[in-house]
Amino acid sequence: PSPSPSPSPSPSPAVLTASGRPRKTKAQLDALKSFFLQCQWPRSEDYSRLVQQTGLPRPDVIQWFGDTRYAVKNGQLRWVKGVAHDLASDIQSTQTGRQHGGSGGRGRRGGGR
Repeated sequence: PSPSPSPSPSPSPAVLTASGRPRKTKAQLDALKSFFLQCQWPRSEDYSRLVQQTGLPRPDVIQWFGDTRYAVKNGQLRWVKGVAHDLASDIQSTQTGRQHGGSGGRGRRGGGR
């Protein structure tokens, strides 16, 4: 009888979040945060670029942006302290525009307006 193949060990076991997703590395978070400070509402091609850059699954990147917008709007993030008020205003005005049939926006810092 041949021995059953054992799963290959991963280089570093991923620590899972409460939702069962692997924790993001510092480099992945740095890339997401850097982009978020420029644009809080990524377009499809932006998400694709971030997925390629970070190696994260697309749903994780999309969820991170949604969770981060929510946290900024509610004053729950420390890493955006210097610009939190501006970002929250951008997020609020963009959400209002989306609810009233507007096209939405890319945030003040990345919109090119």
